[in-house]
Formats: sequence, C-alpha cells, structure tokens
Amino acid sequence: MLALGTVAVGSSAVHADPIQTQRHAIDLEVVTEGLEFPWGMDFLPDGSALITEKPGKVVRYHFDKNELHQIHG
Repeated sequence: MLALGTVAVGSSAVHADPIQTQRHAIDLEVVTEGLEFPWGMDFLPDGSALITEKPGKVVRYHFDKNELHQIHG
C-alpha cells in the first residue's frame, strides 16, 4: 500500500481517517496497493513517480491511470 499525505488523485483513491500528532493533523489518502515495502519515491516531470521497494524492485506509478509498471527487480 502506498499512502501519501495531502495528495489529490482520481476517484479510485481511498481516504483514511486523519492522524493527529501533538502538533499537526495529517490527512492520508491511499493511492495504490500491491507494493512490497515502499521505501523511496521521486516524482517525474510527466506526473508519474518512481518508487523503490525495500527488496530492491523499482516501479513506475502513473497517478492518472492508477497503474504500476515494474522497471527493475
């Protein structure tokens, strides 16, 4: 599962209950599932993102299509 704070995506997203810390309220939105330990993420100019997974895989996620494509691993 990949959850991002304050990210707006298409209608397929699932909103989780807000998390309250001592200083801030954090709104989470689940944007995709099917990832194995997402570890890092970098946004690309076309609006997609490269996501690394702890076991060594790299996937590209297309927010507008809600699609994951494995690139490495």
